[in-house]
Amino acid sequence: DKHRAELTLMVQMGKRA
Repeated sequence: DKHRAELTLMVQMGKRA
C-alpha cells in the first residue's frame, strides 16, 4: 500500500522529532 508507506514515513519522522 503506497498510502501506508507515506503514513509510516510521517510517523517515523514524528517519532524522530
